[in-house]
Amino acid sequence: MSMTGGAFDPWPAIAAPERCPPPSDMAAACAVADRLADLVSPALAQHLLAPFERRLGSPLVDPGRATKGLLLNRFTRRAQVDCARRLHEAGIPVVYIKGFAGAHTLYETPDARIAGDIDALVEKRDLLRAVALLEAAGFRFRHGLQARWGFTATSSYVPFVSADGSCNLDLHTAPDSDPLDRVLTAAQVFAEARPMNVDGMALRAPGVEHFLIIAVSNIAKDRFGPFAAKKIIDAGRLVGRAPLEWARALDILDRAGL
Repeated sequence: MSMTGGAFDPWPAIAAPERCPPPSDMAAACAVADRLADLVSPALAQHLLAPFERRLGSPLVDPGRATKGLLLNRFTRRAQVDCARRLHEAGIPVVYIKGFAGAHTLYETPDARIAGDIDALVEKRDLLRAVALLEAAGFRFRHGLQARWGFTATSSYVPFVSADGSCNLDLHTAPDSDPLDRVLTAAQVFAEARPMNVDGMALRAPGVEHFLIIAVSNIAKDRFGPFAAKKIIDAGRLVGRAPLEWARALDILDRAGL
């Protein structure tokens, strides 16, 4: 999905829709938008391309497909918010990381970005209390699922799934597995966490440097492949909206070997 021989490139249309030239071939551009939807989800593709579509006066992402995707995302987010509410009302300290945090801090419509699971960082001392609380609500660990690339998590407990299968929770005791957990701890992330309003709840997301560092760690874990696309988009939106202490962020990544 890059600019080759005059083909439509969606990335300038996302990053700078006011400056991106209109496509010369709308049918080909719609095909590119469909591939983007396959990669990041139809709802997110439509959300990202909406400003450019308004300039064109014509949709690039199939509206029916995007609507169905948004409805599914809305259902998923509702299940995730209900899970977060249980932890919040029980007084269990949590910093939400990755997709759930990004959806509620970087997007005007969180439902457009919401991912398949909810990632919750807890201190080790609170892990068993969180597990017991959610097990009482019907959550159960499912075993035997193979991780991509043979990766084995060393700091998270997955998949922890609600009784009806609508919510998949990833409980973390470190911001990410090795090598990031060598230099960035849960305590450090908690100390710099930002407030995040989610459906009337005062929840927490990582500070901007920590959010970016966790995204980079996950992108590396995904071997810089197509699964990293949403994280790259999140990182781009973050650096466009918030001042970052770049030297500090790069120092942590360097010390982690990332």
